Amino acid sequence: MDKMADDSRIARPLEFYRQFIEIAAPKTEHPKRGYIVPNVELSPMCSAMFKPGPPGDQAQCLSVFTDQHVWVLYCDLVCLNYDGNLTDTCVLALLAALKNTRLPLVTWNEEDESLATEEKGNTPVTIKHCPVSSTFAVFDNHVLLVDPTKEEEDLSTGEVTVVTADDQLCMVRKPGGSPLNAGQLADCIDRAFSRNKEVARLMNETLNRVDR
Repeated sequence: MDKMADDSRIARPLEFYRQFIEIAAPKTEHPKRGYIVPNVELSPMCSAMFKPGPPGDQAQCLSVFTDQHVWVLYCDLVCLNYDGNLTDTCVLALLAALKNTRLPLVTWNEEDESLATEEKGNTPVTIKHCPVSSTFAVFDNHVLLVDPTKEEEDLSTGEVTVVTADDQLCMVRKPGGSPLNAGQLADCIDRAFSRNKEVARLMNETLNRVDR
């Protein structure tokens, strides 16, 4: 009989988030969009299993505010104490940070073709969708445990990650390991949608209490 462990937990790795904002020219392939440059740092300080290495690849988002300039957000996620399920934690931390980001007001001087920023009139980043990652560890081909710890990851025989945004299924990642049948996969997706609503609710409640 297939079993699904309680999915009320939320990832435990302790992370530090820092963000830098600058104005730059848009990329050729997306001339009307700004972009995000995320970086996840996994040093030996957070776990002995990690070694120093280069940063990760880039991702894109945001919007344009002139025809020649866009916002660029450099987002650094630094893992301070790794205890499993890093993917879910990083997605959650980045989403919460973006929801709490304020962009300064920018004006364009046509005479000297220069940009100026003002501290007053900051505007929030527009978040159209709220993706939530839900990772399940597989044990003995029939026990599925959500949000696994490092020890549970080591003992598992496989894992599957489901990313949902509101009522949309964004991604399913199954990097090998024990196979899942159609019923097990459907159960993971259903629970991922339920977890999405719970995580979004908790995040919004927390951000509403933040003094901005």
